[in-house]
Amino acid sequence: MDYVIRYVKKSDIDQIQKIEEESFPHPFSINQFLQLYVNYNEIFFVAEKNKEILGYIVGIMGFRKITVASIAVKEEWRRKGVATKLIRYFTKKMKTIVKTLELQVRISNKPAIFFYEGIGFTCKSILRGYYPDKEDAILYCKALC
Repeated sequence: MDYVIRYVKKSDIDQIQKIEEESFPHPFSINQFLQLYVNYNEIFFVAEKNKEILGYIVGIMGFRKITVASIAVKEEWRRKGVATKLIRYFTKKMKTIVKTLELQVRISNKPAIFFYEGIGFTCKSILRGYYPDKEDAILYCKALC
């Protein structure tokens, strides 16, 4: 695959928003992505090929941890290693900053659960009624030692 992973640019936000909308039942708004860009652009990355955003990952800095706020890949690029490459790149970069990554996954999202467990995330707890539609989430964590 001939694509690069790089820091996000403000001009990427529209494409990111479209990927988010096709990926999640309750997507982040364009304003939420702009806030993430302003506040966390040092932990916001995209996979890009020929000016097309294939996927993205963004984190939120916490105390001694980073929470992956969102990661998604354009539908036609799924199952081609883009998400794996994004999360590995993100993990490598974050190792110098924190010791732990966390993320939440809908309990019904079996492909995401399989993906995260396959790359070393472990279940920390179940978050009851976490999502706006009251679906539970699995809280995953991964040590970056």
